[in-house]
Amino acid sequence: MLFNPQEWSVQTFPLDKLVISVTGFTGVEQQGIILWIEKLGGTYAESVSNENTHLVAHHQNSDCSKASESVHQVSISWLYDVMQQGYKGNEDDEDYRVPITIKIREESGKGRDIYVNKTETTPISEVLETYADAEEAEGGVYLYNFFFGGRKIVNHDATLPMLELNDGDTIKVEVNKDIIKVLMQDESENGIDWFVNKRSTLLSEMFQEYAEHRGIDLSRLEFYFKDEMIKNLIHTPMTLGLCDGCIIKVVDIGSLPITIRIRDMDTNNESMFKVKKRTRVERLFQEYADREDVYLSNLVFYLDGERIDDYNATPLTLKLEDDDQIDVIVDCRSSSPSVAKAKNDKQEIEDTEMAAAPVKEEDDNLDDDDKKMLAAMEADEEDENASCKRSSSLSY
Repeated sequence: MLFNPQEWSVQTFPLDKLVISVTGFTGVEQQGIILWIEKLGGTYAESVSNENTHLVAHHQNSDCSKASESVHQVSISWLYDVMQQGYKGNEDDEDYRVPITIKIREESGKGRDIYVNKTETTPISEVLETYADAEEAEGGVYLYNFFFGGRKIVNHDATLPMLELNDGDTIKVEVNKDIIKVLMQDESENGIDWFVNKRSTLLSEMFQEYAEHRGIDLSRLEFYFKDEMIKNLIHTPMTLGLCDGCIIKVVDIGSLPITIRIRDMDTNNESMFKVKKRTRVERLFQEYADREDVYLSNLVFYLDGERIDDYNATPLTLKLEDDDQIDVIVDCRSSSPSVAKAKNDKQEIEDTEMAAAPVKEEDDNLDDDDKKMLAAMEADEEDENASCKRSSSLSY
């Protein structure tokens, strides 16, 4: 945009009769601005003189100091807005002020010059963040301590006028030795995240921040340092011996399968199942029932002596770990919903027929049809009991 002036529709030549000089820009950037001025109808002056109406400056410098008070000193933002909106005579707005230079220096003298538009509301954080970005600091401004006038800058929301920072002032910077960068590495996704914390920060707070960053419940995550699981979250990076740049490996246990043993309490036979911690136990129990050829409704499951009634629970919510055991018994008093309905329907028919038939005191007085019905009912009951027993004795 800067070097390729666009079409404008507000005024044909908005800078007509204006004499404009440029300072602080060099090379192609400077040539592009000059071309822009001329295309907008302005007159470019190579040096600042009494004929100037405007001076477009990259930052405050000697040319700005030499310019008379009648010369409007503006930033490049003013020129851009003229192209978009036309000349409005508002070059004295604080948004168009020439940026000042704030020097940020290490003790060795190494550092950077930061250019910032000083207004009544410009926060010092704008200067400090610009420095951190230029240094490509992973932890941002929190990796550094900044000092001005011999005092540490604590309130990053303070404005430049509040701190009495002026053009050419120097801010001292040093690495914050109380800050540590920790690399959190997700083994399952090879994800890498830098987290910057104080050495005194509790690991519980650090890990919670990571979980929220990843959008994962903290209870699903396990953290390892030097191949050992971190169990004591009251530790801090300092007490755990974490160094700057150390790697903590993160395992999402909710996405990894574990082995669950289901033991028949009557026969002591065990079945092994691989299941993810987020899988509902109903699926696990149904798979067991299918494997044992028995109705799920005929099974009762126990964990540590407590009956499992909530089939929407998961190994995670039940706090099951790898190789944990669930006990099961076969309860033939229960039946599947379809079987239960068939029994009820059959019983209703029998009750109706018995109510309509004459009352007989003994089985010997039953007619042939009644005897056949009674025999069929007894046979069905024996078959059901036998099936239940066969199912409970199977092993895999």
